[in-house]
Amino acid sequence: MQNSLTIVIFGATGDLYADKLAKALYLLFLEGGLPSEFKIIAFARRDMSSQVFRDLTKENILKRGEIDISKFDEFLSHIEYFKGDFLEKEDFIKLKSFMHGSGALNTQILLHIATASKLYEKIFENIKSSGLADLHEAIKIMIEKPFSKNEFDSTN
Repeated sequence: MQNSLTIVIFGATGDLYADKLAKALYLLFLEGGLPSEFKIIAFARRDMSSQVFRDLTKENILKRGEIDISKFDEFLSHIEYFKGDFLEKEDFIKLKSFMHGSGALNTQILLHIATASKLYEKIFENIKSSGLADLHEAIKIMIEKPFSKNEFDSTN
């Protein structure tokens, strides 16, 4: 599909997603800034269902002020949750299979990294070694947050 996109958000249960990204994606959707065919796959370690994650997404967006909620259900229907550990190659292999099952292999793919920078190297290693990086010629990686508040704290 020419006009389709899959966004995989690594660290989707973190503050960055809750505080900024969820609302930004919804506003982009409302304004027609996302392709007609898109999927958001939230990758994180917490144990929850896609429906629970959609409910949390809706809650987080509503907390961020006035917003047009007319297309909430349509937007939320594009979101799936995938439980996995950033440090486990096997979980990246399972993610690749999950993406295949959801039709994500026929789309452009954006891997959005919203984690602590100390995890980058292992995430990139797992993306490469699992074959995730080879899914589509238009795959892109976006690093959202280079440093957290505690990034330079020597006690971490």
